[in-house]
Amino acid sequence: MAEPRPEAVAAARWWTDTITGTFTHDVGGAAYSASYSRALGDPGGREWAPEQRDAFQKALAARFELLCDGTRWTPDDPDADRHKRIVMCDYGPDDRLVEAARAAGLELEVGDVPSKTWMRINPGTVIVSQGYGATPVVIWSGVEDEEIHSG
Repeated sequence: MAEPRPEAVAAARWWTDTITGTFTHDVGGAAYSASYSRALGDPGGREWAPEQRDAFQKALAARFELLCDGTRWTPDDPDADRHKRIVMCDYGPDDRLVEAARAAGLELEVGDVPSKTWMRINPGTVIVSQGYGATPVVIWSGVEDEEIHSG
């Protein structure tokens, strides 16, 4: 299999950093931090071993690459079929995140991912809206290899 394109790698890196780092849950305006949610028994933002992080990120990039096949990926019209390239975590993790975690020997649970979050992987950009009603943010842009990372 060929190396995943930069959009898939950037998207996988954002999810890896977000899931294994600290994020704020925003569920309808009631924001609370991952550390607060862990205190309530919610494991969001747990620490993973470096090899687990690497395996997860690699498996996730491969899954995201599948979203970028020829039927869904038109660089001349980046918004074409954009709904087919969305990763969504609402009341639980997106199936692609769950599958990549399992490939890394982990199980994802509801509290492991930021609620009400979606990501769109477009030719040349990766866009995320993290939290209820959040403004979409470009987290990666292929323009001059410029990377914008917020998470």
